[in-house]
Amino acid sequence: MRYLAWLNNLIQASATTFRVDSVTTAQPVSNIRTQYMPQVWRTTGDSDVNLYIDLGLAISVNFLGLSGLNWSSAVSATWLAGTTDPPSGGDFTQALTYRRFDVYNRRATSIIYRYHRIRIQDAANADGFLQCGMVWLGTNVETPIQFIQEGSDPEVLISRE
Repeated sequence: MRYLAWLNNLIQASATTFRVDSVTTAQPVSNIRTQYMPQVWRTTGDSDVNLYIDLGLAISVNFLGLSGLNWSSAVSATWLAGTTDPPSGGDFTQALTYRRFDVYNRRATSIIYRYHRIRIQDAANADGFLQCGMVWLGTNVETPIQFIQEGSDPEVLISRE
């Protein structure tokens, strides 16, 4: 089992800064720094939106996750990273696979870059805006032990008869 502990999330680190192309006043991008999913970052549009992340220095990363999303299945999302701000894709580019409420990418090998960019294009979004509740960026770890289910409670069947 692999996981990214909140304390290892580089988004909440004080050296990390981020900016966006589009944001509403009521749901600022600073909301993604919190652990609370109801505090979302919301855009004013749904086409060609970028989230730029500056880690402060080049740090090893092998996991990117975004959750609390309202993206449609037609979304095109790309993770770019590089040595210049903003990263244009010459150093590292990875397409993110659509999932209903979250997207993530776990890499077998780490990348070491300072600047990261998530580019989102979702013109088919019925809401007319994009929303993101949390961003996870860092190095995931593997648990030293694996969890095995020892047993389970018997099923309780309730009949109307």
